[in-house]
Amino acid sequence: MLKTILLVDDSKIFLGTLSYALKYKFLNVITASNVEEAINNIKKIKFDVIISDYDMGCDNGLTILKFLKNNNYNSKFILLTGNSSIELKENTEKLNGIFLDKGDLNLVKFLQLEINNC
Repeated sequence: MLKTILLVDDSKIFLGTLSYALKYKFLNVITASNVEEAINNIKKIKFDVIISDYDMGCDNGLTILKFLKNNNYNSKFILLTGNSSIELKENTEKLNGIFLDKGDLNLVKFLQLEINNC
């Protein structure tokens, strides 16, 4: 079954690279470059998984996760960041999100495992 993924990041280079890698794995990938665009997409499309960067200028990926929880969306949420703060990891996990390090060399492999498990 083809899974639909929302990929959110304000870095066009990272967004394009990760989007390509996930599409290569036969996933339907839709991208957004900020929190507002992501939430607008979530309101229109049912996503199996939402993968978001943490730091996006004036806003962050936890805003998306909180929106999902406050509005009873059941999409799996994965937060990607280079910020290895234990507090950020704990806050993400308290909201039932998954925390992954953007710099991990096995990132696509970890993402694939999480996507397959939803």
